[in-house]
Amino acid sequence: MPLTSETPVIYDAVTLHIFAHMDRLDLLDAEYGHRPDPRWTDEVHAEVVRGRSHPESLITSGRILEATWMRAPGSPSDTLEVLRIQAALATPGRSQDKNLGEAESMALAIETGAIFVTDDKAAYDLARKRPDLGRDRVLDACSILGRA
Repeated sequence: MPLTSETPVIYDAVTLHIFAHMDRLDLLDAEYGHRPDPRWTDEVHAEVVRGRSHPESLITSGRILEATWMRAPGSPSDTLEVLRIQAALATPGRSQDKNLGEAESMALAIETGAIFVTDDKAAYDLARKRPDLGRDRVLDACSILGRA
Protein backbone atom coordinates (compact mmCIF):
# COMPACT_ATOMS: atom_id res chain seq x y z
CA MET A 1 0.00 0.00 0.00
CA PRO A 2 1.59 3.32 -0.99
CA LEU A 3 1.77 5.81 1.84
CA THR A 4 0.72 9.33 0.97
CA SER A 5 1.91 12.54 2.54
CA GLU A 6 -1.40 12.51 4.41
CA THR A 7 -0.36 9.46 6.45
CA PRO A 8 0.26 10.45 10.09
CA VAL A 9 3.56 9.54 11.76
CA ILE A 10 3.47 8.50 15.42
CA TYR A 11 6.70 8.50 17.46
CA ASP A 12 7.63 6.65 20.60
CA ALA A 13 9.69 8.30 23.34
CA VAL A 14 12.94 6.50 22.48
CA THR A 15 13.06 7.89 18.94
CA LEU A 16 12.16 11.38 20.09
CA HIS A 17 14.95 11.29 22.67
CA ILE A 18 17.46 10.09 20.05
CA PHE A 19 16.72 13.06 17.79
CA ALA A 20 16.56 15.45 20.75
CA HIS A 21 19.95 14.20 21.97
CA MET A 22 21.43 15.05 18.57
CA ASP A 23 19.53 18.38 18.74
CA ARG A 24 17.98 17.41 15.40
CA LEU A 25 14.25 17.23 16.05
CA ASP A 26 14.14 19.61 13.09
CA LEU A 27 14.81 16.62 10.82
CA LEU A 28 11.58 14.98 11.97
CA ASP A 29 9.69 18.22 11.47
CA ALA A 30 11.17 18.76 8.00
CA GLU A 31 10.47 15.21 6.86
CA TYR A 32 7.08 14.58 8.49
CA GLY A 33 5.88 17.82 10.12
CA HIS A 34 3.39 18.51 7.32
CA ARG A 35 1.52 15.29 8.04
CA PRO A 36 -1.68 15.25 10.08
CA ASP A 37 -1.87 14.68 13.83
CA PRO A 38 -1.44 12.80 16.05
CA ARG A 39 2.34 12.62 16.34
CA TRP A 40 2.54 10.97 19.77
CA THR A 41 0.31 9.44 22.42
CA ASP A 42 -0.69 10.59 25.88
CA GLU A 43 1.63 8.03 27.47
CA VAL A 44 4.63 9.04 25.34
CA HIS A 45 3.95 12.67 26.25
CA ALA A 46 3.75 11.68 29.93
CA GLU A 47 7.04 9.76 29.66
CA VAL A 48 8.73 12.83 28.20
CA VAL A 49 7.28 15.04 30.95
CA ARG A 50 8.54 12.57 33.58
CA GLY A 51 11.93 12.64 31.87
CA ARG A 52 12.36 16.25 32.97
CA SER A 53 12.78 14.89 36.52
CA HIS A 54 15.81 12.80 35.56
CA PRO A 55 19.24 14.36 35.02
CA GLU A 56 20.03 12.05 32.08
CA SER A 57 16.93 13.10 30.13
CA LEU A 58 16.32 16.64 31.41
CA ILE A 59 17.71 18.37 28.31
CA THR A 60 16.25 16.03 25.72
CA SER A 61 12.82 16.05 27.38
CA GLY A 62 12.88 19.84 27.37
CA ARG A 63 13.74 19.94 23.68
CA ILE A 64 10.90 17.55 22.83
CA LEU A 65 8.36 19.50 24.89
CA GLU A 66 9.48 22.77 23.25
CA ALA A 67 8.90 21.34 19.74
CA THR A 68 5.64 23.09 18.89
CA TRP A 69 5.14 20.95 15.77
CA MET A 70 4.53 17.90 18.03
CA ARG A 71 1.19 19.44 19.08
CA ALA A 72 -1.39 17.65 21.26
CA PRO A 73 -1.00 13.92 21.89
CA GLY A 74 -3.65 11.39 20.92
CA SER A 75 -5.04 8.25 22.53
CA PRO A 76 -6.01 4.94 21.00
CA SER A 77 -9.65 4.05 21.60
CA ASP A 78 -9.04 0.30 21.87
CA THR A 79 -7.66 -0.10 25.40
CA LEU A 80 -7.81 -3.89 25.12
CA GLU A 81 -5.56 -3.78 22.05
CA VAL A 82 -3.08 -1.57 23.96
CA LEU A 83 -2.99 -4.16 26.75
CA ARG A 84 -2.53 -7.03 24.25
CA ILE A 85 0.39 -5.24 22.61
CA GLN A 86 1.89 -4.37 25.98
CA ALA A 87 1.65 -8.03 27.04
CA ALA A 88 3.31 -9.11 23.79
CA LEU A 89 6.18 -6.71 24.55
CA ALA A 90 6.52 -7.81 28.18
CA THR A 91 9.84 -9.10 29.40
CA PRO A 92 9.83 -11.51 32.35
CA GLY A 93 10.95 -9.85 35.57
CA ARG A 94 10.31 -6.28 34.38
CA SER A 95 7.65 -3.85 35.51
CA GLN A 96 4.16 -4.35 34.07
CA ASP A 97 3.91 -0.65 33.14
CA LYS A 98 6.97 -1.00 30.90
CA ASN A 99 6.29 -0.56 27.17
CA LEU A 100 3.01 1.29 27.65
CA GLY A 101 4.21 4.14 25.40
CA GLU A 102 5.21 1.72 22.65
CA ALA A 103 1.93 -0.20 23.03
CA GLU A 104 -0.18 2.96 22.87
CA SER A 105 1.78 4.26 19.89
CA MET A 106 1.44 1.00 18.00
CA ALA A 107 -2.30 0.74 18.75
CA LEU A 108 -2.88 4.35 17.67
CA ALA A 109 -0.89 3.78 14.47
CA ILE A 110 -3.07 0.76 13.70
CA GLU A 111 -6.29 2.73 14.37
CA THR A 112 -5.28 5.76 12.32
CA GLY A 113 -3.41 4.02 9.51
CA ALA A 114 -0.27 5.87 10.64
CA ILE A 115 3.40 5.08 10.36
CA PHE A 116 4.83 3.86 13.69
CA VAL A 117 8.34 5.09 14.53
CA THR A 118 10.22 3.28 17.28
CA ASP A 119 13.76 2.47 18.29
CA ASP A 120 12.65 -0.08 20.86
CA LYS A 121 13.84 -3.35 19.31
CA ALA A 122 11.00 -5.51 20.63
CA ALA A 123 8.33 -3.00 19.52
CA TYR A 124 9.99 -2.60 16.11
CA ASP A 125 10.15 -6.36 15.53
CA LEU A 126 6.58 -6.94 16.71
CA ALA A 127 5.16 -4.09 14.62
CA ARG A 128 6.91 -5.20 11.44
CA LYS A 129 5.47 -8.71 11.83
CA ARG A 130 1.90 -7.52 12.40
CA PRO A 131 -0.28 -7.60 9.27
CA ASP A 132 -2.08 -4.42 10.41
CA LEU A 133 1.24 -2.50 10.34
CA GLY A 134 3.99 -4.38 8.50
CA ARG A 135 7.29 -3.35 6.99
CA ASP A 136 5.91 -0.35 5.09
CA ARG A 137 4.50 1.37 8.19
CA VAL A 138 7.30 0.90 10.71
CA LEU A 139 10.41 3.10 10.83
CA ASP A 140 13.33 3.71 13.17
CA ALA A 141 15.88 6.50 13.57
CA CYS A 142 18.28 4.89 11.08
CA SER A 143 15.67 4.72 8.33
CA ILE A 144 14.66 8.34 8.96
CA LEU A 145 18.28 9.50 8.94
CA GLY A 146 18.81 7.59 5.70
CA ARG A 147 15.94 9.48 4.08
CA ALA A 148 17.12 12.83 5.44
